[in-house]
Order: sequence, then structure tokens, then C-alpha cells
Amino acid sequence: MTYGAGLKSVTFRAGAGCGGWRVGAGGASVMTKWLIAFLLAIVGISGPASAQDRWARINTVTAGIGTQQVIVDASGWTAGCKGIRFAVLDANIAIEHISIVYTTGRVHAENVSPPVRIGPGAQSRVFAATNDARQIRLITLRFSRLDRTARPATIEVWGLQPARPTLSAPPPTAQNRGFRMEREQPSGGSAPPPMARRMEVQPPPPPAPQPRMQTAPPARESMDASRSAPPSDAVPRSRSMQPPAPAARAPEAAPAPPPVAMSPGTAPKAATRSLAPAATDPNKPYTEVDVYFGTDRKREADRTKFGRAVAAFGTGRSNELALGKAVVTVPKEGREKGSIPRPEWDLIVARFSLRDEDLSRDFTVFAVDVMTQRDFVREARQKLAGARRFPGQAFVFVHGYFVTFDDALFRAAQIAHDLEFDGVPFVYSWPSVAGLTGYVLDRGRARDARDQLRAFVDIIAKESGATEVHLIAHSMGADPLLEVLRDIQRSEPQVATSGRPRFGEIILAAPDVTRESFELIASQITGLRRGMTLYASSNDRALAASRWTRLGESPAGYVPNGGPVVVPGAADTIDISSLDTSFFGVNHSTFADREALLGDIRRLISSGMRPPSTRGPEFELVQSEHGAYWRYKK
Repeated sequence: MTYGAGLKSVTFRAGAGCGGWRVGAGGASVMTKWLIAFLLAIVGISGPASAQDRWARINTVTAGIGTQQVIVDASGWTAGCKGIRFAVLDANIAIEHISIVYTTGRVHAENVSPPVRIGPGAQSRVFAATNDARQIRLITLRFSRLDRTARPATIEVWGLQPARPTLSAPPPTAQNRGFRMEREQPSGGSAPPPMARRMEVQPPPPPAPQPRMQTAPPARESMDASRSAPPSDAVPRSRSMQPPAPAARAPEAAPAPPPVAMSPGTAPKAATRSLAPAATDPNKPYTEVDVYFGTDRKREADRTKFGRAVAAFGTGRSNELALGKAVVTVPKEGREKGSIPRPEWDLIVARFSLRDEDLSRDFTVFAVDVMTQRDFVREARQKLAGARRFPGQAFVFVHGYFVTFDDALFRAAQIAHDLEFDGVPFVYSWPSVAGLTGYVLDRGRARDARDQLRAFVDIIAKESGATEVHLIAHSMGADPLLEVLRDIQRSEPQVATSGRPRFGEIILAAPDVTRESFELIASQITGLRRGMTLYASSNDRALAASRWTRLGESPAGYVPNGGPVVVPGAADTIDISSLDTSFFGVNHSTFADREALLGDIRRLISSGMRPPSTRGPEFELVQSEHGAYWRYKK
């Protein structure tokens, strides 16, 4: 159950998908709340089970000494279940938190207060009881040890399996649904390998009314004591777990992938997961997009999302280049190309979240792992080897002003997904302060990132194995990228004269650099790239603000009354002022927010066709006193 902040009410949630009831909290006693929770628990727990339902073992995990969290892979158990419970074979633990990720993307998270204590041979109460069987992907259990024995703890996870027409049929074959996790070795000694997953069926335990803990949204980790369920000693518990009779035992399934056991605060190992394309599982409401990142942001304490540690980077700056891989989920339905649906609302100075993340409707950061350069290059090469539509190709995206680390991952994933780009998407995230009032500070941060960005681009161009690397910079991100290109031109002049450009297409979207700098650098780096395209606009309010800070000097991405910047023979300039989009209220992501432009970028990087009028009739040739440019017409 959860309280609304500052509200005189309390919401009781009777399990995932079971709705909720709202009752007044003013003046309600603790005993009254416990009584209501007890009654709701009886309704929620006694309802789903039937006489024909069976308890079956989902998996067994061994938690090493000092480990207080385990992650159990349940993707091979395809039968679905109507609730879960835990059993401990050789230790005393107190369950403090559970999190369940269903294959539909829904998340059930529950803070257990007071903790549920179970000892050797005992079973916990039922968690996440539902009326329908649901397939589970991951189960996270956080607990504390109550004994002082220096030995691992063996924990079993059992699921309430719905009635079947016959028990003679073999259980489903264990399958890896494209999600693989390696064990994190706990401090103080390594845990022995987990036992093979079994599908053992035993008669259901005797019915006993058990108070059921209320679920809390995943992002809310703390619960007030007045909202807790009755103490665990009031919960009847079975003190024995006898093995089922041999005749009722189903054949053993293949061993499960090893679960992860982590100590609190332990950073995730590099490259601990491998996610296959979501198209292999049509039941998922989202697509997983791998994004390989580099950043000079300062690393912060890891977050916990979907039952595992996720690396986090804030707005501070570091002098080191961090490399890694992120997995971003993109909803399959309910969004237009170019859009990035999120639960937050941006109100100029702050972001407000009105609901929890939903994998079926939001972009989410599913995983972020920091990697060594060697692992980073190896995984990028493996990803590149599977490219079919864009064989041997990669792109590097450098974001602009007012962007968080997660925002940068979302935008890179959106571009890759909407372009149907199956090469390798890279993103470089410099430490933007992500605030409208931080424009001047962001400009300095972008320039300070040049050295790390140069190292990142060199790794991709020289070690990733890509035969063609495209560079895409947005807004203020064009400043450090152009400086990096000029630095390459100066330090490696042989590249420009070799006749084999190091880069494919360079795409600058609303670049926030001076016209003079753009004209100079664009003419200097012609030998480094196959082609260069500039998208400019006259209705970009962020660039209009940039003009004000530059005392009226127009950025290269802005189209004044005299027309856009034109550098004949060095870049194709396209005026996209006829497009009117809104991004954070400043019309500043037009390049990725319109399907027509996404199509143009796709054709550009796949074929290199130019001039723009050869790629579609929507581009109109305009002759100016400075040269030719193209105008997008609706």
C-alpha cells in the first residue's frame, strides 16, 4: 500500500493488475489498517488458487557468503504462474524486497515490511498472487542473513502452476529468451554453481489465510511503518518441504542460465548481458536496441532497474573516457516515428513524473554496463557482423544542449530504430547540465569534451571494424565534433589525401557553431568524409537564443532573412524551416522528429545520393548570391 504525498488517503493495491481500493486515512488506527490489509490479502491469495493448481519449482539459486541480493532467471519456465513463494534449505533469511519482471514488460515490486523470516525447510507466504497465470522473466530477491554461519544460502523459487489437462506431459523446454546474465562473484568468496532447474510438481500446501503484502511502484523504495503488513510471526508458515512422490515428478528441464548474486553497492561487471533482437519474441511489447556509448560524465551511484544494477552518469564532468553498452527499450505500438514517449513532463526548470515507467508505452533504459575498451570493441564487432541492411556501417551521434545521459541514449536508440539501422549505433554524451538556464555552462562543457570525443571517434574508426562510420551531431554537439575533425585533418594529413575518406556522411542538425567556424572547417575537412549535410531552420528558438548570447551573430544552423550558410563544394545546406516541431518547447530536434527527414537521412547514409533533390521531390533547389542550397517543402 502506498500513501500519496501530502494526501489524507492511502491506496491499497491487491497485487499486480488487481486494481485498488482507496479509504480515508485520517484518524484510522494501525489495527484498522492491518485488518483491512488482512482481509484484502485473503481475497487476493485465496482467490487465484484452485484445487487443481500445483506448486512447481521455478529455479534454485545459491547466494554466496555476504550476498544480500539474487536475481533468478525464469525465462525458461513458459507455463506461467499465479503467484510465487520462496523456500530456504540451509539458512535463516529475512526477505526485504522482491521484484518481478513479467514477459509483457510489467513490473511487480514489493517492499516487505516487516521482513518475512524463513528458516531451513520453511516456505514464505505467497507473493504477487493473481487470478491469471503470467509468464515471468526475472525475479529479484533482496534479503538479510539472520544466521552467522559462514556458508552459502540455497534458495528455491516456487510458482503456483495453473491446472493442466494432464500431468504426464513433459514440462516446457528451458529456453533463453535472448536474455543472458552472468554471475557476479560476491565478496568474501565465490558461490558454488546453482543447481539445475527442475519442474517438480507437488501437491498444493494446506490452505491457510496469509496476509498479503501490498505492491509498490518500482521507483518507490521506502514505505512508512504505518503502511506495513502484520508482523511475519502472525503469518502461518509451513515448516517442512517434503519432496514430491517419485511418480509425480516431471522430467528435468535443461539447466537454467546461472542467476546473478550481488552484494549491495557492487558495481555491475562489464558486458554481463547479451540481448538478442526482440523480434525473436513476439510476446514482448517492446523492441530492445543496443547502444554503445562513450562519455566524460562523472559516474554516480548505480541505480536499480528491472531487478539489476544499472550504471548512472550525472551532470558532473570527469577527465576520463568511460565506455559501455546500454539497452534501450522502444515500445512497439502507440508512438509516431521520431517521438520518444516518456512518463515525465518537462516544465522548464524541472521534470515531473506522473506515473511509473511502462515498457509497453515508454522508452526505458533497460541496462547500462561500463566496459573495458577491449570488451567494448569486441562486442561492437560482434554486433557489426550481424548487420544486413547496413553491412559494415556504424554511426556516432553527439547530442546537443539540455540533454541528460538517458536522453542521449533515448535519442540514439530512436534514430537507430526509426532508420531500421542494423549496424552499430554509438553515442557520445558530454556532461550537459540539462537545464534551460545552463546554456553558457553547456557551451564550455561541450568544448572541454574534445579530447575524450577524439579518443572515442578514433576507437570506432580504427578498431570497431566498421568500413563506413557516419557522424551525426545535433545543436551544440557540432562544436566539439567539428573541432575533432579539424584536429584529425591536422594530425593525420595523409588521411585526407589517401583518396579513402575515413568517414561516410557527416550530418549536422541545427549546429550551434558560428557561421565563420563552419565555413572554415567544412572547407578544410573535405578529404575526411564522403559528404556533409547541414539541416538549418529559421524557427529554432534555441538557436535564436544562441544569437542573443553571441550578440546577434547567427549560428550556422539558423536561417536569417538573408538565407542559410552556404559552402559550395563542401556541404549541402537544406533549409527545413517549413517544419514546425516542438521538443522541450524550443523546436530543437526537428532533424529526428519528422518521418520525411528520417527517410532522407536513411537514404543519405545508405546510398550517399546527392544533391538532395535526387533523393526526393520534397527538396527544392534555391539559388542565392552565395550559392545553391535546398529548401524542404511540405
